[in-house]
Amino acid sequence: MTNREYLMRLDVYVSGKHAGVLEQLSPAEFKFTYQHGADAVSLTMPVRAEPYLAPYLHPVFQVSLPEGDLRAEIERETLKRTNAGGDMSVLAVVGQHLVGNLSVVPEGATPSPDAMESLADVLKHGGSPEFVAKLISEHATRSGVSGGYLKVLAETVSTRRQMPLGRWIVKLPPSASHPWLSANEYFSMRAAQLSGIATPHIELSDDGQVLLSERFDVKEDGSQFAFEDMCSLMGLPSGLKFSGSVERIVKTINAYCAGDQRRQSLEMFFRQYTLAMVLRNGDAHLKNFGVLSDKGRSPKLSPCYDMVTMAAYAPLQNNGETMDIPALMFGGTKRWPKPQDIGRLARMCGADATAVLCDIESGVNRAALDMSEYAKSNPAFREHAQKILMLWKDGMEKVGLSPAFDLAALEPTVKAK
Repeated sequence: MTNREYLMRLDVYVSGKHAGVLEQLSPAEFKFTYQHGADAVSLTMPVRAEPYLAPYLHPVFQVSLPEGDLRAEIERETLKRTNAGGDMSVLAVVGQHLVGNLSVVPEGATPSPDAMESLADVLKHGGSPEFVAKLISEHATRSGVSGGYLKVLAETVSTRRQMPLGRWIVKLPPSASHPWLSANEYFSMRAAQLSGIATPHIELSDDGQVLLSERFDVKEDGSQFAFEDMCSLMGLPSGLKFSGSVERIVKTINAYCAGDQRRQSLEMFFRQYTLAMVLRNGDAHLKNFGVLSDKGRSPKLSPCYDMVTMAAYAPLQNNGETMDIPALMFGGTKRWPKPQDIGRLARMCGADATAVLCDIESGVNRAALDMSEYAKSNPAFREHAQKILMLWKDGMEKVGLSPAFDLAALEPTVKAK
């Protein structure tokens, strides 16, 4: 193919203001050029006259690119219409609806996000195959949100259970290999909230199969913060989200956050990452941490938007421990941390390890009791809940915390395979 056949041009907007033009010149040649007087699209790409060249789509434009099942659904629709695939084609489809303050549209077009339907029925219908298919059909091409499982963006126009009006990320049931993923994430996020970690408002559908998470990037006036994940800030494509280290995240926070925002962001990262290790969240990778920024203000670590006990879906060893490891390197290795590792990370972040661990111990114990009560009322969830609690108990004990929940209260008992 010639370069002409690859040529694609998209207009990029920041908070509704035209910022520049993004071009794909060949399979490994991308160019972004600012227009005069533009606002920066990324903390790593200050405004300048010279274009930004890259051998892959610039990381800031990959932040909200759909992955996994959602991407496959979008690409099917894209290929039907344009006979073209790849990151730029997907971005052209979902670019008006991204997490953060960027909008990307075909050259010559202007962003005009259309209204999305009410979520009034989501909590009621939950994981019903017909309802999920309807949501995907109506929302997939308007959902610029990363992650390997099906997610769509929508909004509430009426309330239920005193749900706040606003814009939401709707996380739909995954494949059969990850049963009860939404309930798992709901109680893991509950543990985060109870551990003193900033989290968006979340709701679980009546059947426990769909999770609603309020958008963490939307301000009170309805406008949006700029958002970049750690892949973008490190200049890495999304495909390298498992290649980083905890130390590099700390270094990145130090580089982009200043003053009180730096201190608070480091403490919150220590709190969030430590909890992820306690809960055995082996998918705590570079895209699970990011920063919010606003013009004239120092960036800060975003609220926790992804916390799941992913080790619950890994096989068990003969000794009952899970065959899973953390996503990121720490101290030159990928292993579940010991007390000395937690102490080292606390010193790197300038955090009070004793106080944070006390909060995490209390938060996990309270979330475990909430999950146990839910499981007693939902027998189909009991076996999975007990596996999660086994992992939480192990994670707490490995860093010197004391579980205060009773595994024997849930039946049937999970046996090591």
